[in-house]
Amino acid sequence: MFCIVSVIRVKQRYPADAAAILAAVGQLGQVEDVSGLLRPAIQARIAALPAGPVCLIGGVDLMMPFWRLNPTFGLGNDRDAWIATDAPYGAKPGDDYEEFAPSRAVARIPEPDPGQAASFLALLRRQADVPSTATPPGSFEYAAAEFAGAQKQVRTVMDPSAVPGPTSPKADRHMPGLQARISKRGRLHVALHGVRTHPAWDTLLGREANSTLEIDALTAGQLAGCNLRGMVATFSSCYAGMLDRGEDAADDVPARDSSNQVALACLRAGAKAVFASSRANWIDMMDPFDSCGPALTAQIWRELASGAGAAEALRRAKRSYILDMISNHRETLAFVQKTVLQTHCYGHANAML
Repeated sequence: MFCIVSVIRVKQRYPADAAAILAAVGQLGQVEDVSGLLRPAIQARIAALPAGPVCLIGGVDLMMPFWRLNPTFGLGNDRDAWIATDAPYGAKPGDDYEEFAPSRAVARIPEPDPGQAASFLALLRRQADVPSTATPPGSFEYAAAEFAGAQKQVRTVMDPSAVPGPTSPKADRHMPGLQARISKRGRLHVALHGVRTHPAWDTLLGREANSTLEIDALTAGQLAGCNLRGMVATFSSCYAGMLDRGEDAADDVPARDSSNQVALACLRAGAKAVFASSRANWIDMMDPFDSCGPALTAQIWRELASGAGAAEALRRAKRSYILDMISNHRETLAFVQKTVLQTHCYGHANAML
């Protein structure tokens, strides 16, 4: 695995801890210093590396920012002015198709709490142990009731022996005992509604079928308090992988961290890898529920089950998903493109089930 990092940015942001952080990065894989390079130059540098997955080290402030694309802006009530995406880092320069289906596997290990050296260093050291960390048995799924059809598509692949999991509670409260039910499981899938803007973006929401009432169902704080060591988690939820503040955030909006962002909370709690979308995630509400976000998530679990590492599983899943959608859902091509652009792997590129 190649670790793509800006050494200068690490030293500037963490002057007292830079040596320890960079040493921890070196325990993950071969360090590639891209200090001072802009996104196209980083893309070219990655393309020139020998075959193998790459892992971007740090969040959007420490590493080069996400690329910004969106083929669906203005379509289907899509309010996202742009998609925050890492996909082009795995593409061959100048190949537009590869932005949607990269030839190189890409992951990112973000800072769980930007600016806090101790938590970043702890995460890097945990991630170095990922290749030898077993995935615990068992699974847990949690979904809005209206997503039950799409959720089944994921469950039958993620854990064929699993019975249907709980749907969001029917009252404005969190499910009793939720942390205990999630902890020490090896597989997690969440299909709740995500929140786009501060201050409610720490919470995922449930909703009963045929209802407009949104219910607090799961928070980043709850996940951060779970024991997720060795877990692989997927989110079919809007904004669950959003590391930036958003394109219309005010200047006083805080950074995304493990207290207000579910993917970062999972990493801090010990997850090996988390797959999530950085923007609005489309979910098929009609039988056979075989398109958009959960369809790609199901394919990720298939690839993981075949023995692929996390980043490679995402790369393969994107290619399979695009080919299937072009064959069967050509009318939704723009949303297919958005789905693959915004879906990310956070954590160790070689994490396995």
